[in-house]
Amino acid sequence: MFRKISTNHKVQFFRNWLASPGTIGAVWPSSRQLAQQMLAELNLAPGEGIVELGPGTGAITRELLPHLSSPAQYLGIELSSQFLILLNAQFPDLKFVQGDARETHVLVEQHLSCPVKYVLSSLPFSNQTPATQQAIIESISRCLAPNGLFRTYQYALAYWLPRAVRFRELTSAILCHQSRSTILIRNLPPAFVLTWTNPAPSLGKAQNNGA
Repeated sequence: MFRKISTNHKVQFFRNWLASPGTIGAVWPSSRQLAQQMLAELNLAPGEGIVELGPGTGAITRELLPHLSSPAQYLGIELSSQFLILLNAQFPDLKFVQGDARETHVLVEQHLSCPVKYVLSSLPFSNQTPATQQAIIESISRCLAPNGLFRTYQYALAYWLPRAVRFRELTSAILCHQSRSTILIRNLPPAFVLTWTNPAPSLGKAQNNGA
């Protein structure tokens, strides 16, 4: 059985944020409300994969478990070695690797044997440079199956910052923007959940590529 996020884990999360606020975008783990919204209408069939970027202390991972018919459908990519220890202790049946989200497609090829239907991200895109944002989104688009979903969240306080706006514009240019949730006020801090779809190649494009 997995365990709830303990107070010690929450304190560890806060300490990691103090040590590296540029790579950890929140001061506290995601709320259950946010985790459930991140998984809303998720329909993962057997043989389809899901990738979680920046699972942290496992707040979203915990809510995701009932959606898996097999642990082999899941891959978590985490940069922090301290969080990686916590994740492996809580979810021993799931696969977590330490790595950079800019190499998502490479890590997926190495560690996941099924097509990726969903990519869920808790990365602090509003803190990242435009080059890093683009590299991550392009890597996601390279491994996400046609019509697969990319989902992340942005905090309301940062939603209109230039880098947050640029991230949404960039992602919408590479993928297809689908929706934004209502504001989740019970999260700390309040947040929006954003969803994009990886478009299927058009018939004409597919024919040209095969010519």
